[in-house]
Amino acid sequence: MADDVEFIEINLGDGEDGKPRSMKLPKEFSDASGNKYNGQDVINSLNGKIKSVAMSEAEKKYAPKLQELKSLQEATKGMIPADKAAELQREIEEMQINLLPEKEREIARQTLRIQALEKDIGSHKQVAETKTQQYHEFLKSTELMANLPSGDNGVIDQARAREVELIKKYAKVKEENGKDIVIMDNIFESGGEPIDMKTFMTKYYAQPDMSYALKSSLVSGGGTQQPRNLGGKTVVPSAEWNRRLASANATDRATMTGQLARGEVVVQD
Repeated sequence: MADDVEFIEINLGDGEDGKPRSMKLPKEFSDASGNKYNGQDVINSLNGKIKSVAMSEAEKKYAPKLQELKSLQEATKGMIPADKAAELQREIEEMQINLLPEKEREIARQTLRIQALEKDIGSHKQVAETKTQQYHEFLKSTELMANLPSGDNGVIDQARAREVELIKKYAKVKEENGKDIVIMDNIFESGGEPIDMKTFMTKYYAQPDMSYALKSSLVSGGGTQQPRNLGGKTVVPSAEWNRRLASANATDRATMTGQLARGEVVVQD
């Protein structure tokens, strides 16, 4: 009986009005000669033929244009502005999408939109990270310069900028009560917690091998000769200079040699 016939549905794609089209076939049926057919097999065969025809039409329409765009891209590689190159790449991607089966086109377009969004987000994130890093470097330099030891026992005037660069590697920026502050690594104790800048400066410049940077270290034997300023340069007695040079480690020795070469310090008998 006709009511007992089981039907399966075949999707014919969207019509000109944009609405999906379909038709039904019996799950099993026979022709006039008695040959039996499986409805699903017929549907699969029809779908394959429909896809083949659609792909053939798409290739005729888009393949030549795609090849033309790829040739243009290759010929102008590195020769056109970045925005024009990006526009050309988008046209190529659109041509490639048009060559895909209908069901895959929207997926491909959605994938490209997601990739473009991720790239845009990544670009903004990179700019933000760069700005933050620049701000942190400025904050560390400013705070370190303001907190360097000063006065008669402070850092030699001509050496202050250099000292900031040397100790900046120990500085870290952290947020505390909604405000960015600079703290220092505790390099004086193994596994020690970060310390405030004042404590760091006191301990750091109390180290014997850091005396070369301090005005008080420029006093000659017996402490009778004070450092003198000669045209903006610090005059160091040769005996004191040789003493400090002999006791300095390799890094400090290189710093002192550079200081002398740049004319920041003048060594005199």
